[in-house]
Amino acid sequence: MLRGRLRPATLLAIFLSLVVVGALGDGVYASSTAPLAVADHVVINEFEQDPPGDDRRGGEFVELYNPTAQPVDIGKWIIYTTHGDISSYEIPAGTSLASGGFWQVTFTEQFIDNTEDSLVLLNAFGQHVDETPNLSDTNDDLNSWQRYPDGSENWVYALPSTGGAVNVPEYGSPAILAIVLVFTTLLILRSKQNVTQHRRH
Repeated sequence: MLRGRLRPATLLAIFLSLVVVGALGDGVYASSTAPLAVADHVVINEFEQDPPGDDRRGGEFVELYNPTAQPVDIGKWIIYTTHGDISSYEIPAGTSLASGGFWQVTFTEQFIDNTEDSLVLLNAFGQHVDETPNLSDTNDDLNSWQRYPDGSENWVYALPSTGGAVNVPEYGSPAILAIVLVFTTLLILRSKQNVTQHRRH
C-alpha cells in the first residue's frame, strides 16, 4: 500500500537523477582515464574565451596557477594561441608567481578564437611548459573554461568565472538542489499520506 502511494515520488527521483547526470556531463572536458592529480609545474588554469559583448573590445583573460612549493619567475614567458589568427603575449619581466598563487592577464582586444582554440605556455627559454585542449565557447556569457580542481587535467565550462582565485564551478550545485527536491517531495507525500490516514481513523 505504501509503495503504491510513493511511486510518483520514486519516478520523480529517477527523473531528477537523470537530469543531474545530464547536467554534470555538459561542458566537461576530461578523459575517463585522466588522473585528477595536480600538476608539478605552472599551468594555464582558466581562460575566458567569449565574454559578454564584442570580443574585439576586450574582456578575455588567461589565468596561470603555480601548484608547486616554490615561487616561479614567469617574467618573459609567452602565452600564444594556436587557431586562426595566432596571438601571443609576453609576460612582463620580473613577474613572480607565488607558491599556490594565481596570475591573470586581461586583454584589451580579442586574443583567443571562440572555436577550437588552445593556449600554449612557453618559459623564457622558449621551452614548452603547458598547453590546453582545443576548446570552444560561443555563448557570449560569463562562463569560462577552468581546471577543476585547480591544476588538475580536468577542464569544465562553468560559472562563476574566477580569474585570479580558486576555481569553484557551479556545476555541482544542481546535484545538491536535486537531492533536496527529491527528499522534500518524499517528505511532502509522506506527510499527506499521514494526514489522509489520520482522517480515515
